Amino acid sequence: MKGNFHVRFGERGGETHRLQSRKVRSAPTLRSGVFLVLVYRRLIEKELQKGNPMSPNILRDILMESIYGVERELDACFVTEFSLILTLLHYVKPSELHKNREFQFPSLHNQRIFEGDFFESESPFSEKKQKFDWIIGNPPWVKATKKEQLSAGEWIDRNSTDYPVGDKSVAEAFSWRVKEFLQSDGLVGLLMPATSLVNVKSKQYRQRFFSTFNVQRITNFANLREVLFDKRGTLPAATFIYQIAPRKTSSSPVVHYGPFSINQVADGNKRPWVITINENEIQIVDLDETLLGETETWKLALWGNQRDKRAIERLRYLYPNTLESFCQLQGWGKKLPREGAQLRYSSETEEIVEYLPDLKDTHRFNSEKYNDLPIRPRFFVEPSTLEVNDKYYLRKRGGRSGLEINKAPHIFLHPGWNCMVYSEQDFIVQPRQMGISASDTPQNKTLLKALAAYLNSSLVTYYLFFNVPEWGFFRQRQSVVTTEVRRIPVPNISPQQSMELADLYDTLASFEQKEIKQFVSKLLASRANQLIFDGKPTDLDILESLYLPDGLSKSEKKKTDEFSDQLKRSLQDHLDQELQEILNLPTDIYLLSKEFTSTKLALDTPSAWHEITAPPSQDELLYYAKELRDELDSFSMKAAHHRVSITYSDEFIECKVEITNQQELHPISLENIQLSNSSLFSELRDSLQEPFSQWAYIQRGLRVFDGPNIYIYKPARRIDWTRTQALQDATDIINSVLVPA
Repeated sequence: MKGNFHVRFGERGGETHRLQSRKVRSAPTLRSGVFLVLVYRRLIEKELQKGNPMSPNILRDILMESIYGVERELDACFVTEFSLILTLLHYVKPSELHKNREFQFPSLHNQRIFEGDFFESESPFSEKKQKFDWIIGNPPWVKATKKEQLSAGEWIDRNSTDYPVGDKSVAEAFSWRVKEFLQSDGLVGLLMPATSLVNVKSKQYRQRFFSTFNVQRITNFANLREVLFDKRGTLPAATFIYQIAPRKTSSSPVVHYGPFSINQVADGNKRPWVITINENEIQIVDLDETLLGETETWKLALWGNQRDKRAIERLRYLYPNTLESFCQLQGWGKKLPREGAQLRYSSETEEIVEYLPDLKDTHRFNSEKYNDLPIRPRFFVEPSTLEVNDKYYLRKRGGRSGLEINKAPHIFLHPGWNCMVYSEQDFIVQPRQMGISASDTPQNKTLLKALAAYLNSSLVTYYLFFNVPEWGFFRQRQSVVTTEVRRIPVPNISPQQSMELADLYDTLASFEQKEIKQFVSKLLASRANQLIFDGKPTDLDILESLYLPDGLSKSEKKKTDEFSDQLKRSLQDHLDQELQEILNLPTDIYLLSKEFTSTKLALDTPSAWHEITAPPSQDELLYYAKELRDELDSFSMKAAHHRVSITYSDEFIECKVEITNQQELHPISLENIQLSNSSLFSELRDSLQEPFSQWAYIQRGLRVFDGPNIYIYKPARRIDWTRTQALQDATDIINSVLVPA
């Protein structure tokens, strides 16, 4: 990866570890040298603040005593050297140069800026064996192969036991390699791929890394990946600030900053000039959790909070069976769900294959056709997604177990986790797709339907989101992996619950089919009328064109998208409500999972921001106020009651909480004021910003304590006035009272 990134590094003992003059710095990957130029400028500015004169010789001394760098590309070395000389000249007056005719610019090439591979042990840079106070850089985000990054690959192989990395990651190897050049109290600041925090293959790397280094801060820009970088599909970035951990003292917890795009203040080009970090985007990650190396730790740090963490822990306690163990207990087989068998078109391949004549005259599920559907059914298999199979050869190395899930009755699981459908029709489940199959008995059919209903719930989506690496981290679309699907907590479903859930699934499937059929019929009727009005013949096969993107006009597509979204919400709401009652799911876990999937997940989809940034409705404000009141009353154990009143406009909302000694439950008060508070909110927002660096600000929340009254001020955005946000606001109020500033 190439490019510039500006950031201020490091903290010690709660105070910023600032750059001091005459300290040695190194940048192991220069690119354009922006890191070293910024450091050099900072050191010069420090001397100027002290009132010290800056002669050309002093500027040269600072450069030669403080700045080192290494880079493989010769051009990058030259650019860096030239940029450093230009920086020196920027602080020299022409008259000073005339007075110092004997002054010579320093020779930097292979003296301070080294051309070479950071991983080569015999390079001029490595042979100096110099230790540095600061090491900063932007290592390559690539995989070491035999053709590229050969030295890095050899280093990774030699050090795989002591310094493990995931999937030959050069960036992760860099984060280890710098240790050899670091002073015992030195600091490292690297711009790393944020995926190193969640990749399954990087688990050992995380376990060893956090036990070796004292990681002070991680700033995770995963949600800003398309704001900071222009290219779609670019991996998200994160800054790692760390030092060698002292042997005899325990390391501190890791401070995690996770700014979200929706909270950034953009300029006219819709790009933020500075990065704003809200106080609820700062998490403290315990060292013990980092040592586990789990994906969940860093998904929670970015997307969740302590309530989410406890909810997932309770879910595992309430439902100790995983999906895999549940299927095995039912006698359906081991290692379920499974991915589909690896089939090939012919035997003309280097792989060893087996011809399977039984696969003739069968059908297979086509994910591409399903993804292209304007309306994607969730509870029944759309016939057009089943195509005639023409793959009759099985890749032997992949095994035959994937063939068993093709037999009905079975559950098909889409890797995008948007179609978990029960079917009594045989069809081939392809690789990456997953399935669960059982013998054809009435009991198994009922239980499979019940399980399909459960897997479609917001509760399961909520759990999976925090345990799969890609979803919400470096892909907007949903994506799951088989290993984590097998670990989904599943309740011990009683026979009665099984029947109720199976009936629920049938009801949802029937309703979905009926609604789609009615919508298509209305659409076709409007089309037919238009065709007749235009004097053109109607297309009797127009139903087929509905499932082709080119078959819909812009207005029809808009109507179809609106209908599809509304139908999806309606089905999901009904399923979740019924599931909570049937399984007696704890209310708080239900609420957290429901609001997270319906509201917070939209933070990763810019096209959906208009929904969560719209002003909250009166009902939503009432729900918020009631949740806040009840949570505070519960904490006080009814010794005191809280009266909540909300004053709102289209731009700004004030929530007043009054502590009373009255024993009765207080009603909620809502008042609408039609005043523009844009200037007030702007002033409040500016007053709440605390400078963090030249390019970052910490945004604090506004809570005012005035005697028995507490005031909360926030913008009028739905996402800030949800029931789960009320729980978090109650926690913040309680913490503020118990731990005064």
